[in-house]
Order: sequence, then structure tokens, then C-alpha cells
Amino acid sequence: MNIESIIENLFAMEGNFFALQMLLMLLGTAYVASACFCEERTFDSYFCDKESSVIKARVISAENVNQDGKPLTDQEKEDNFFMRIEIRKQYVMQLQKTFQMGSNEISKSNSSFQMIALQSGSVCGFVLDTNTDYLLS
Repeated sequence: MNIESIIENLFAMEGNFFALQMLLMLLGTAYVASACFCEERTFDSYFCDKESSVIKARVISAENVNQDGKPLTDQEKEDNFFMRIEIRKQYVMQLQKTFQMGSNEISKSNSSFQMIALQSGSVCGFVLDTNTDYLLS
């Protein structure tokens, strides 16, 4: 199973915010997910760059309005509400192996993935980084 199939399966099974939480759990970082994302955030689209193994998804707020209370334009959604997960190619096999484990094994997984979280107002993004042993927030 390749990385694209894993993401597609997660979104098909549960969709939106829970799919992100599940993905992070598979990577051993589920404890960070709820702290980084407000519950009202949902994904309206995502894609995976096969060359760089980068998954990007737009994140939209439940209200879909800007600071002036006006509905967001498509351009505003594209520019201001986004998420990025970077999974380095050498760790894709680890993700695939973990995905095939049962839930008990997943919870015991000692993944080296860490999260760098950036949050500012309505904009929230993060990158999973394998080079750090601690969380930067």
C-alpha cells in the first residue's frame, strides 16, 4: 500500500479532522493533534505530491468568513487556510508498516516523527520533522 492509498483510505473511512488525527496517531504524534487544530476546522481538499511525498490539504473554518464577517472567497481559502504534512521518503515504509498494525500495536509504536506546529489566528500549519527529538511550538 502506497502513501496515497493510505491517505485516501483514511479520508474515506472517517473524513476531515478525524482522518488527520488518525494519520498523526499512525506516526506516533496523536497527542499533538488536538492541541494544534481547533475542532471546527475541516478539510475541503487535499493532494499528495508523489515526487516529494508531501501531503497538502486546505483547512477551512466552520464559519467561512473573514475578519470583516464577509464570506471567504476561493482565493482567500487558498491563500490563508492550509495545512502541510511532509513525510520524508525514507520513512514512508515505516508509515506503511505501522498502518498495517492493529490498534494496540499502533499505540505502542515508537515513531521518531515529531511535529513543528505553527499557529497564528485563522492560519494553522505544521510540518512533521524527523530531525528533532522534541516539539517546537
